[in-house]
Amino acid sequence: MQPGAEAAKIMVVGNEPSHRHNIVTLLERCGFSTVSTPGNDDTLAMLRADPEDVDVLFIERAISDDHSLDILSLVRQNPTLQHVPVIFHAPPALSNDIRVHIAAGAHYYLPEPCDADLLVSVVQAAANDSIQRRCNLAELESFTLAHSRLLSGRMEFQKFEEASKLANFFAALCPEPTKVLLGFSEILENAVEHGNLEIGYQRKAALLRENRRREEIARRAALPRYRQRKVTLEFERTPKEFHLRVMDEGKGFDWNPYLHISMERLTEINGRGIALARLVSFDRLEYVGVGNEVVCTVQL
Repeated sequence: MQPGAEAAKIMVVGNEPSHRHNIVTLLERCGFSTVSTPGNDDTLAMLRADPEDVDVLFIERAISDDHSLDILSLVRQNPTLQHVPVIFHAPPALSNDIRVHIAAGAHYYLPEPCDADLLVSVVQAAANDSIQRRCNLAELESFTLAHSRLLSGRMEFQKFEEASKLANFFAALCPEPTKVLLGFSEILENAVEHGNLEIGYQRKAALLRENRRREEIARRAALPRYRQRKVTLEFERTPKEFHLRVMDEGKGFDWNPYLHISMERLTEINGRGIALARLVSFDRLEYVGVGNEVVCTVQL
């Protein structure tokens, strides 16, 4: 059983029963809970009726574009489903369809046919993201409107675990907290993980496949080289905009390629968080200098 799999339900969507059966069988063998649906109007009705009953959507190219895009539209518009990762499974030759579905909101792409280990590792990564997002949303409910009186401030933090709590804090200062929560979580976690602890793109991918990401974060945080590093936050609320400036003590990175979801990284297990934060959560996301400073802007 994959670690954490027992807590995740995967909805497999596709109108070819044999394809759905193969994917469901593989996922259930790894310990995931699944529901199988042909991707018609009944699928939309199921999602509307109980949006909290699915953690990951796995969409097969075999369903019609109209239905798959209708599902993605519902995911983007429904406040509960907005935080459900979507995996799109299609032959690489259908590059235009892949681009359309990624632009419509799919978070991951898997080629068809696909190596079983890759499929399971991507589903596991998506499930972990989904479960973490649900935890963040649950914490968000505990924050009160008293935060709306805060106009500006400066603070520091060090621990990776503090990032999600601070993301909730800043989300509560914005008019649509659930929309911006994903973005704040991504940027603050990146400042610790990639910035101060210098866990690079390829290293993180390997850790995710081995399910050792949290272990490595804890290990590095205890090393003399990293343990004194801090992330500095400055926020300001004006009548029209909320600004959060995030500054870490790392070496920075080449941030420009990560502002967009590229075809080259679609099959990777990580590397989409910044682009999703920019597209979904923020009105502006601007990196400064070498990339160890970023400003998130939300219109009020």
